Amino acid sequence: MPDRSARDLMAVGGLKTVRELRGERCFPLDDSPADKQTICVSRSLASEISCPDALSDLLFSFAARGCFKLRRAGLVAGRLQIFALGNRFRPDLRHFSRSVDIGLLPRSNDTRQICTAIGQNVDRLSHPSLQVKKAGILLLDLCRPEAAARDLFTPMPISTSPLMASIDRLEEKFGRDSVVIGRLPRERVDWFTRSENRSPCYTTRWSDIPRFS
Repeated sequence: MPDRSARDLMAVGGLKTVRELRGERCFPLDDSPADKQTICVSRSLASEISCPDALSDLLFSFAARGCFKLRRAGLVAGRLQIFALGNRFRPDLRHFSRSVDIGLLPRSNDTRQICTAIGQNVDRLSHPSLQVKKAGILLLDLCRPEAAARDLFTPMPISTSPLMASIDRLEEKFGRDSVVIGRLPRERVDWFTRSENRSPCYTTRWSDIPRFS
């Protein structure tokens, strides 16, 4: 493809990709990518939820996933944001959008501490016409534990607890949610997306392995 056509169709990024395919180096090799600045876990729901307890369970499950990502990246969070949105495509429902910022002191990647912070603040998302279609959490102000600022009341080094490390190892071996802390929902509930068009899990689920006769 000529350079001019590639740029007209796919802008500068597409042109660089075309040149890379020709053997020209256009993108530098980054062998030490920068640490993440934020981690977001969110989901649009199969149906609206109006129960505050269900919203709490949803945010707790997001916290578990987000903290797993934090620990895998070797990071801790200094701030947390939780949010909930209504369904803007339903004119019969009053739309709302709310978020709450929560400071974490000391910084943490412990699921228990993050869930405690969420539990203490989730009521601030309440709304007279609570009908949540999308919710999520943002883990912010990320850094390495050794780079985290200390204060008078947290003199000990910030590190991943042995319990969280053990849970991570079990989940990596037996799959996500094979082990959960007590306050997390243990079964799939009806506000999760249905994933009706998802391809079978050929490589990770015995029941989905194709059979030939």
